[in-house]
Amino acid sequence: SAWRSGDPFGFFGCDSEIRWDLCLPLRWHKGMAVEWRERIERFRPRARHARGLLEAAAQLGRQKALVFLVSDFHFPLHDLEALMDGFVRHDLVPVVLWDSGEYENLPDWGLAELEDPETGERRRLFLRPSLREGLKRRFDERRQELIRLCARHGKEPFFIVDRFDADAMTNYFYHA
Repeated sequence: SAWRSGDPFGFFGCDSEIRWDLCLPLRWHKGMAVEWRERIERFRPRARHARGLLEAAAQLGRQKALVFLVSDFHFPLHDLEALMDGFVRHDLVPVVLWDSGEYENLPDWGLAELEDPETGERRRLFLRPSLREGLKRRFDERRQELIRLCARHGKEPFFIVDRFDADAMTNYFYHA
């Protein structure tokens, strides 16, 4: 899309630090979509937090840019607050990627093995209706927390749950 529009495109992949093997310098990239998608699909994070995003904010420079901050946002809200401050000179679009399988359609009863994406800790839980509802409620609360924090910075998060909807993204920009 950026190439078709004549706009330069850059990319920073981050975990606890900038992953330079997953970075593209800001320039006009033609025909990179398939290769880049394959590279991202092969990526396996080495760390359990996303503080490298703070380093990426410092790498952008002074010229105003449209920045898509793409994450599951399962990190502490104070880190997100620092990120929002770090991108203050830019037009920031927080893009929240969630998998509804984490909180929807869970069984009322049964064993489930969960992994904390930040710590890597794996836990086996015995699901029951109250725990299932608690997980769903926590995701709903997190959604509201993200909306409130972003609103304090004059931004609105764009949620992608399970699949990307291009029309929804277009509407996001029309109403932003």
